[in-house]
Amino acid sequence: MLAPQRAEIVVLFADLRGFTAFADTNEAGVVTGALNAFHSYAGPLIERHQGTLERFLGDGLVVLFNALDKSPDPEARAVRLALDIQSGFRPNMEKFQDTDHQLGLGIGISKGVASLGQIGFEGRLDYAAIGTVSNVASRLCDLALDTEVLVSKNVAQEIQDRFSFVEKEPRLLKGLRLPVHYYQLKPDHSS
Repeated sequence: MLAPQRAEIVVLFADLRGFTAFADTNEAGVVTGALNAFHSYAGPLIERHQGTLERFLGDGLVVLFNALDKSPDPEARAVRLALDIQSGFRPNMEKFQDTDHQLGLGIGISKGVASLGQIGFEGRLDYAAIGTVSNVASRLCDLALDTEVLVSKNVAQEIQDRFSFVEKEPRLLKGLRLPVHYYQLKPDHSS
């Protein structure tokens, strides 16, 4: 199951907004407490939506769909996970919000072919998705403002009958040759 392969997957990147300033001005226990609170509520949601947690990225996380566990409708499962993570963010992170630092959350989702497999060295191996699909999801996450979910065009097209999207102006994103066509999930979410 962990053997190297190429497969079409969906990748979700989620990243906290305002966390660098928060981490710079709080004690270590508060900083790790905020991260653990975020991961503790997001983890069960990832499992519920049949995602594979690829890794924690400091103040973010990467989730794969259709990588280890093949199941139908990975685009919708990724978007539903994004909605659930966003809807639970404020209540679960409330005790870490203050007048000086408001933590937020941006999410990017992309679909494409990736090389999948274990990377690392003896004693420390991680399962990873390597390819443009991961880069696009990461760059869309970087663009997303607090509460926003941005998705690649092929994700939006696949599930436009169940969710509402607003097309955004294509952008040339760091490390990519061509402009990326992407959409923002509408605040009302469903069509």
